[in-house]
Amino acid sequence: MPQSLHEKTDYQSSKSILVQGAEENNLKSIDIDIPHQRLTAFTGVSGSGKTSLALDTIYAEGQRRYIETLSTYARQFIGSMEKPKVSKIEGLSPAIAITHSSPSQNPRSTVATITELHDGLRTLYARWGQPHCPKCQVVVRPQTAQQIVERVFELYRGKRIDVYSPLTNFRAFDDDSEVVIGEVRTPGLKGNEDYSDAFRRLQRTGYARVYIDGDIYRLDEAPEIHKRRRHEVFLVIDRLELIDEEISRFTEAIELALIESEGFVVIEPSKSDEAADRYFFSEHAMCSKCGRNFPQLTPRHFSFNNRLGACSSCDGIGRFLTENKEICEDCDGTRLNEFPRNVRFSDKTIAELMAMSISDINTFFASRIGDIEKHLTTAAGAEEAEAARNRVKDVSTSRATHPTLHTHTSPEFEAQLLRQIQIRLKFLEDIGLGYLGLDRPAPTLSGGEIRRIRLASQLGTGLTGVTYILDEPSIGLHPRDQERLILAMKDLRDIGNSVLVVEHDRDTILSSDHIIDFGPKAGKQGGEIVAIGTPEAFTNGNPVACSACSTRLDTDDTENSVENKQTKYDKGLTQAYLSDEMRIPVPAVRRKGSGKWLKLYGAKTNNLKDIDIEIPFGTLTCVTGVSGCGKSSLIEGTLRPALDSRKSIRKGNVVADNPYGKAEYDSIQGTTPIERLIHIDQKPIGETPRSNPATYTDLFTKIRELYADLPDAKMRGFNRGRFSFNLSYGQCEVCDGQRFNRIEMHFLPDVWIPCENCDSTGYNAETLEVCYKGKNIAEVLQMTVQEAIELFSNVARIKRPLQTLADVGLDYIQLGQAATTLSGGEAQRVKLAKELARRQTGTTLYIMDEPTTGLHFDDVQKLLNVLNKLVDAGNTIVAVEHNLDVIKSADWIIDLGPEGSDEGGYLVAMGTPEDVAETKDSHTARFLQDVL
Repeated sequence: MPQSLHEKTDYQSSKSILVQGAEENNLKSIDIDIPHQRLTAFTGVSGSGKTSLALDTIYAEGQRRYIETLSTYARQFIGSMEKPKVSKIEGLSPAIAITHSSPSQNPRSTVATITELHDGLRTLYARWGQPHCPKCQVVVRPQTAQQIVERVFELYRGKRIDVYSPLTNFRAFDDDSEVVIGEVRTPGLKGNEDYSDAFRRLQRTGYARVYIDGDIYRLDEAPEIHKRRRHEVFLVIDRLELIDEEISRFTEAIELALIESEGFVVIEPSKSDEAADRYFFSEHAMCSKCGRNFPQLTPRHFSFNNRLGACSSCDGIGRFLTENKEICEDCDGTRLNEFPRNVRFSDKTIAELMAMSISDINTFFASRIGDIEKHLTTAAGAEEAEAARNRVKDVSTSRATHPTLHTHTSPEFEAQLLRQIQIRLKFLEDIGLGYLGLDRPAPTLSGGEIRRIRLASQLGTGLTGVTYILDEPSIGLHPRDQERLILAMKDLRDIGNSVLVVEHDRDTILSSDHIIDFGPKAGKQGGEIVAIGTPEAFTNGNPVACSACSTRLDTDDTENSVENKQTKYDKGLTQAYLSDEMRIPVPAVRRKGSGKWLKLYGAKTNNLKDIDIEIPFGTLTCVTGVSGCGKSSLIEGTLRPALDSRKSIRKGNVVADNPYGKAEYDSIQGTTPIERLIHIDQKPIGETPRSNPATYTDLFTKIRELYADLPDAKMRGFNRGRFSFNLSYGQCEVCDGQRFNRIEMHFLPDVWIPCENCDSTGYNAETLEVCYKGKNIAEVLQMTVQEAIELFSNVARIKRPLQTLADVGLDYIQLGQAATTLSGGEAQRVKLAKELARRQTGTTLYIMDEPTTGLHFDDVQKLLNVLNKLVDAGNTIVAVEHNLDVIKSADWIIDLGPEGSDEGGYLVAMGTPEDVAETKDSHTARFLQDVL
């Protein structure tokens, strides 16, 4: 039921967001007050219920309330929006979520399109750019009759000329090609006229001669020509000598020529001056040298997603979608066709501007704004600005290509647009992304860069009174970049917003105003609030006062205040780590490795500066550095493709595409010890809800085989296929194994209701009659990993993969949990668990991308235990990582930098953590010194 008007606006007078009876996922009837206009951190072990409250309850309810304000007609296009399982939420302002979704893999997405800066830049170039002829490189601009007169006098003063008005498409020849002029129109022919009709009409008007393919004829003696064939047909307007006394006559001739040809005029010297060139002029955009006609510029001409602007060879992608992703030679990777590529703003094309770093673009625009402001202080500038304002005062601001808004008449408006673009550029620079180019493709961005781009976009909107929900924004960030992120979140708070952050990063948690800790464990053993308080309360070593279960903090009730509540658990894991009572220790001895080395020479992919690296076999190696310094270019773009190309190395998973194109390096040596290569990334383990951890790890196959071997199953003739919810003879015939049925509501959102036929199990009744230790196959899928370990404790082939899932900190997930609901970090750990379950040979090289993504301090310790076991078995791990607890635990570090983009790509340090910590130019060293 829609909220009342009072309920919809209660956040404006409320001091907090009140949540009562939250039971989404594993939450156990949570009651909580979250203060407005504060930075609140949601903490706790993975799976403890943080995201369930922040995103699945608070954000979901905010979205639902917004949808309900729309008309019935609009709602039919949006889809279902179920009410979260919560009794009541009060004081909730409009909610915006920034989640840690994977970077877009669309090759058309760039930094400019994601931030919407591309729209502003396209408008800038369409309104104030100066087009140039791609061939002649002369300025192309529309001209008035008076401007044409003045230009022709500059070219031909004192000479005899002919003034022609083109009647149809005509040709201009050069050494290389034939250029068709006026190719979108037939200027001098009216309606369905042919040439004979036009000649008779013009003769009646008073004209006498016509130029046809190099010869001049009287109109009544002109040869018969077909209008569908290509000819040069000019109406002879006048022949005269350009002297001052003839200026009135010449001006009249130009005006007549423009009228008869709908805006075109040709000036040709007399036959006696054969060395002189023919010139073309137009009220439209035309090259005065070669006569090529150009369309009126619009923002669409600068969009590589529009046929008007996209390069026809690569279809606006800039590269060919081949294995090596070769750069398009026609557009040189700029994605645009030749006309928009040759439009200049302050002597820079849009492709050149987009290739600059964000910091350089900001400086460039600041200089241009300074020039405009200086010009406007002059008398001429002030007069020009006033004239422009008068001309456009009745023009709709949406008509971005209106001629009165051109650069020559509106420098004041140009400065306004530049300032708006600058605001977004500055936010990107402030958040540590000044090194990025606006043309950087989205697939090459790291997860941390994508999240900061989205956060900067929100800062640029200037919205206030909003509840921002950020899901682990620190993922993928170096500690140096994390400092900037914290400042950005505080900026959001300070302008009047409430910021809720689901976070595991220590610095972010301690920089918040308010902490809500979930637990005490994960899954069914979590879903409660363990503690609430300030960062100081969590670090001072005293128990943070709060009930271990449902708690509502009522600041007006002294008996129930934080200070007076009793704690069921003396300390939660979060407080224990924040107060340093628990910590991940520095290894007493670092592994030296097997003595063999993997060596990569001359790495030059993307921004790498011809670097050489060495990786000791039998160690845990971390690749570190600030965002954009080249870590992914080195590992994902160079090392992995180099190893993939070696046929002697078995690939443990599908060879992935290289987002950076062809790997550029000189050589790779020492690959002989590698028998198997495993690449573990954060991509989803499946694209549909039917995929789950059990199916991905092949655990479900083993479980189905167990059920098929049961006496009851054999008696019924069931094989293992019978226990699959994807096959017709085992699944429910009503819901087809989906467990829910969709009810179409037409003008209301569709409703998904539990299938009554199978009681939402996905199986038919006969299949569910077969049980193992009293549990049918559907009940097994609903179990957590930990519960399943207990059930199958005596079945080694099933217990082993279950135990590996628990070892990587996933004991709380359900075996049948939809793959689409797993985070990137959870998906990566499921992949790791699948590999751990295999028999170890000690000759495998693992490449990992931030394996600690989404992990609590305690979960990081569990993961390190698993990684150490792998290395101790003789395997080698190479991990791109920002987590200092993992970096300090590594045996070898490769630190890149010192900055991002063009200022990065260098090898800053390489060695043990102690060696790297002594490096002066390393940002990593500064933070590593504090934890060693």
